[in-house]
Amino acid sequence: MNLRNLTEILIIDSGVGAVAVLNKLKDRFPTANYTCLQDKSYFPYSGLHEHQVLSRGKHILSKHYRYFDYIIIGCHTLSLAFERQSLRIPNVFYVSSTFSNLKQDEFILCTPLSYSLYKKPNLIQSNLAILIQNQEITKAKQAFTDHLRELPSDSNTLHLGCTHFSALYEEFQEIAKPFGVNVIDPLNQMADMVPIFDIGESKETFLDI
Repeated sequence: MNLRNLTEILIIDSGVGAVAVLNKLKDRFPTANYTCLQDKSYFPYSGLHEHQVLSRGKHILSKHYRYFDYIIIGCHTLSLAFERQSLRIPNVFYVSSTFSNLKQDEFILCTPLSYSLYKKPNLIQSNLAILIQNQEITKAKQAFTDHLRELPSDSNTLHLGCTHFSALYEEFQEIAKPFGVNVIDPLNQMADMVPIFDIGESKETFLDI
């Protein structure tokens, strides 16, 4: 498929979460070419209905699919909407796939629409994405602290169910330490899904739509 020197990767997200995905993939594949599509005009996806999210995602894919070797659906909400429709598209990877084998005592912190789509018992819904997108970092840290208090006493693992949350992964790890909670960033596992083998200099492109 790739007729160019380097692998071309498109990252789709509703905002700054795309940067978190980009940084994680660059750690693993520093020589690929990356395009980050930040769909800020529709942010937050969690404020839409499922059919609206699906329609938007299909529209974006129809415009860009043929130009890239791999496409990463970074937004958990969009990933879930696609997965619920059993939309399996070659070389398109869903970040939500990393949550397929959660243990019973592990929880996911997710957006309101993801909360309604997951159909899993161990969920905590949050509006953190809006705070992070608006760079209200102090409020985001306080909100995360409050969410840690929502965890049952016998649970010590919290997965970040939104790429916006991943943008503050290191800060959230530090906040969680006194609570004895291990914070898991699914982007680590997501990077393992993408088979890329290139040597060369990479470039980054950002598209706000």
